[in-house]
Amino acid sequence: MTNQSRVVGKTIQIFLANGTPDGLREVQIKGRAERIYVVLRSQLGALADWEFVSKTGIYVLFGDDPDGKYSEYVYIGQSDNVRNRLLQHDNNPENEFWRLTLLLTSTDDNLHGAIARYLESRLIEIARNAKRARLKNDQYPPIPRLSKSDEALAEEILDAFLTLLPVNNFHFATPHITHRISAETTETSPSLDTSPIFEISRLRIGVSATAQEVDGKFFILKGSKARAAIQESLSSNAKNRRSQLIEQGILRQEGEYLIFGDDVEFSSPSAAAQIVAGASVNGRLYWFVQGTETTYAEWSAKRNEEALAGS
Repeated sequence: MTNQSRVVGKTIQIFLANGTPDGLREVQIKGRAERIYVVLRSQLGALADWEFVSKTGIYVLFGDDPDGKYSEYVYIGQSDNVRNRLLQHDNNPENEFWRLTLLLTSTDDNLHGAIARYLESRLIEIARNAKRARLKNDQYPPIPRLSKSDEALAEEILDAFLTLLPVNNFHFATPHITHRISAETTETSPSLDTSPIFEISRLRIGVSATAQEVDGKFFILKGSKARAAIQESLSSNAKNRRSQLIEQGILRQEGEYLIFGDDVEFSSPSAAAQIVAGASVNGRLYWFVQGTETTYAEWSAKRNEEALAGS
């Protein structure tokens, strides 16, 4: 059932420094002091004219995972002068992987050294738990102790930062949402938009799997089974995703099946169904509302009709 509780929106402001999305951009939540900057490594010189990037902040270096197990390879750090620290990294031959830069600073003085170290530790912790990217960090600094007021402020800054990440297509710190959220915290988190549980039954394709859509993201749920064998029709993207999940230990083989050891997010019902079926299929027709003959496509159409009728 779709939650109809009122959600408070946020206004995100994005400034393209040279008028193109590939150049330096500054992003902020309207009314907040934090700013994030996104810039290619080859364009670090563009930071020279930006006052706030020479202040205290945290930064993330992005590249491709050399082992191919993850889509990204990231290094997370902090500095009292982010711009100068990035220039030092640029001269380090060990950073050959680095191609894209993300940094967080603030227009006020709330983001000081102690809070920056706290944010660095928390972000590393979140990224490790998310398991969406490989971390280059050799050390995982413990989360430093702060006063109650500073800790509350740091968590507020972190929340703003995490809000801005997916807006800019960064998902390394996005946690895996599980079906337990729908079962346990819907009442305490009224902003969650959850679907019913969907299933692909054993009778239809020889395996059984369950899934749920949460805040527009489609998740195959822990314990679901997928075919271990694949057909020629399976796309190369789906084959690569299956291989990554197996290498990460999320999909483990048991006989002729692959078992999901965790909830896994997919871009669409079809992307999820293809992993389960081991073939190219239309997930909107393969997923059914659990215990019914209603397809995902039929459920989605009815939901949209109800939304239009109530507008």
